Amino acid sequence: MPTRKSINHNDMRNMNLAVILNHLHRQAPVSRSQIARHTGLNRATITNLTRELISRGLVIEAETATHSSLVGHPSIDLTINPDAGRIIAAEITDNHISTVLTDLEASILWRRDEPVDKEASIEKTLAMALHTLQDAYQTALTWDLPILGIGLGLQGMVDFFNDILLYTPGHGWLDIPLGTIIGDHFPTPLFTGNIVHMTAQGENYFGDAQKTENALFVSLDSAIDGAIFFNDTILPGSEGLAGSFGHMSLDSLGETCTCGNRGCWDLFASQAALIRRIEEQISAGQPTILRQDASGQPTMFSIQDIVQAARQSDQVALKALQDTAEWIGAGIANLINLMNPGNVVIGGSMVAAEEFLLPIINSEIDKRILRPCENCSVSIANIRENAGLIGIVATVIWNILNRPEVAMPLTSARVVASGAS
Repeated sequence: MPTRKSINHNDMRNMNLAVILNHLHRQAPVSRSQIARHTGLNRATITNLTRELISRGLVIEAETATHSSLVGHPSIDLTINPDAGRIIAAEITDNHISTVLTDLEASILWRRDEPVDKEASIEKTLAMALHTLQDAYQTALTWDLPILGIGLGLQGMVDFFNDILLYTPGHGWLDIPLGTIIGDHFPTPLFTGNIVHMTAQGENYFGDAQKTENALFVSLDSAIDGAIFFNDTILPGSEGLAGSFGHMSLDSLGETCTCGNRGCWDLFASQAALIRRIEEQISAGQPTILRQDASGQPTMFSIQDIVQAARQSDQVALKALQDTAEWIGAGIANLINLMNPGNVVIGGSMVAAEEFLLPIINSEIDKRILRPCENCSVSIANIRENAGLIGIVATVIWNILNRPEVAMPLTSARVVASGAS
């Protein structure tokens, strides 16, 4: 017979802390009595735990007050303290490292951006990141507040359970122990992850995905990636790799993808696919205002260039956007049929072309889903500027709210990161 796992007092305490913190994050300012009414926790538990949260500085009594049913006895509202501590977040891509220091509202208080050589080794790239993180840590100490966590977002497959970068496309970076290389240098928790998963968490906490508990985030970029929300939590999969939507096969006899599969969604609906369609039209002699070299061959152009051409009624740009949008809609329809989400949020660089893409995407979805989806909306991500960094901060916040045993007790702000100058 399977053994029954018991929950001890400390486990129950941490679960109740997480319930209170998450309710405050979503609904604050709220009173203790409102927390009791909405969470089902008894008043004594809420009184004791909120007293602890206040003593640690994570929760504060707001200036607002909710009148209770007893005349003359207003209840003091509570809210998360944005200055409970500092969060450090670093985004590592194939061409830059961006590092920020924020409060619990993701307000950027300090920032540094550094270019990265695409040919640089992972050792050199992570050494640069470590140096910048140490500078951020030293800067955070000047506030004399707890440093609540460090978030690290990377492209590729990340085993965030064990802080290992499993694989980065285009670089061949394999099985890189981020916890050892980065985390061991700091006396504060490190939270790693795939940058798209983290961007989705930012949209969930600060953007459009707040509308529903169950949602999909689809990132349209040079490749397609995404995340699945269930009960306000990103489903990681057994190895933290769920959401590789771009490698869903739509044509079993199609071209071979870089992953080795055939007919992947990436080949039809990504920004790379959009650019390829334009290049094919130019090579076929179709007139366009998009840049060409002296021989008439296409040169490098961006999604912004394509949008500008489309706004000038350039038929090459319009045709490529239409074909790509149809494939985007077809893929999203498959995801809706499979998962029945309450909301689909589209992010990534291609949202710059939303005026041309979104109507066609919605039309294609309507034609392909099993039944009209009255409760499922398709929208563009609210967070566009610094979306990755905000998402990394949101991931740290998620861990603070849901894993109080990690964030509390809080590390003293006076502890210096090892190796910092």
